[in-house]
Amino acid sequence: TVNIQVANGCEADNVQINLDMVKHDFPWGTCVKAILISGDNPNPKYMETFYDNFQYAVLENSLKWRQMEGGSRGNINFERSDLALDELESNNVPCRGHAIFWDKPDSNPDWLADGSYEGEELKAELRRRMDYTVPHYQGRLFHWDVNNEQIHDDWYERMVGDHELMEWMFEEVHILDPDTELYLNDYGVIRDGLWTVALTNSAKNLLAKDLPVHGIGLQTHIRLYP
Repeated sequence: TVNIQVANGCEADNVQINLDMVKHDFPWGTCVKAILISGDNPNPKYMETFYDNFQYAVLENSLKWRQMEGGSRGNINFERSDLALDELESNNVPCRGHAIFWDKPDSNPDWLADGSYEGEELKAELRRRMDYTVPHYQGRLFHWDVNNEQIHDDWYERMVGDHELMEWMFEEVHILDPDTELYLNDYGVIRDGLWTVALTNSAKNLLAKDLPVHGIGLQTHIRLYP
């Protein structure tokens, strides 16, 4: 509510009022490309547009497993995300973590998705991934998407042979970082009732088992849809 008092003797009809919104009253953010806001060649116009319009961020790709460790096992790129977080933190912009896991083979490192790992060996790699990622960013992210787009595929579950694998993921990530809220995250949920029900049921099933699910992320890849 904005209350305006007009001085005595001033005709209210002749008063022109301009209001500029400088901050949203609720979290309003977008994804950002790490290489465009930090590193050797940041994009000033991109940064200006982001900071002028948003107060929250999520790194679009740089925290994903394929981007962090895609070249070879053990060759982990922390620098790209670290520099982007340094930039965001210097401007007091909180950031979400996206994503620890992604339940599709072509969204994982090639060396992991080529069939060399399955069963307990694959589960050990999942364990290693969360062990190097979650503690490294503890205190710097206010959310983590734990297993991205898991209603659209179940590659981890099939390859490990455990259809309750996501329960283990949420439990173990929460133990590693109990202060960061953990999210389900998926696409198509806004426009397609089938996926709406699927994601809702997934959340309900996890919550019924008293697992630390703090929210649901709805990817807004709406494109031409109303």
